[in-house]
Amino acid sequence: MTALFSLAPDDATRQLLSERAVEDDDNGVRVKALELLAGHEPWADHEETLAARQRFIEECIRNAVEPEERGAVACAWFGTVASSDPLSDAKKRVFSCDADRVGPYLDAREPVSNEHLAKVAKNASLSEDQIDEMVEQMNATLGWDIRQGLAES
Repeated sequence: MTALFSLAPDDATRQLLSERAVEDDDNGVRVKALELLAGHEPWADHEETLAARQRFIEECIRNAVEPEERGAVACAWFGTVASSDPLSDAKKRVFSCDADRVGPYLDAREPVSNEHLAKVAKNASLSEDQIDEMVEQMNATLGWDIRQGLAES
């Protein structure tokens, strides 16, 4: 799959990976497709692209069958797109049960508790203000408040 998404992926390859990230029966394939898309897509900050990214992430999380898989998808996303972000390390920890960037994972649809965010802050050596900033950034990326969870429509 990685070979499909080389230096200059075309629209057909993007479409294929988008479909695999949402529809594939294999969790590993879904996460790998998401990582490839997240790591190579030029997600600009203009509203149209941000809205498309939010819809894509939400669709991946909504379609994940297992709660732990939803957390893995969120961790994979933040683990690839935010590498230059000073809060990157903490964002990778948010949906990890032990706030250590690896499984087991929390359900990304469920609210993230203040206690868990305090564990993230401790493990990532962040202040309360930095955690608040990180939560705001993650909320903007995901399109919902991680402290409230994703409401099912």
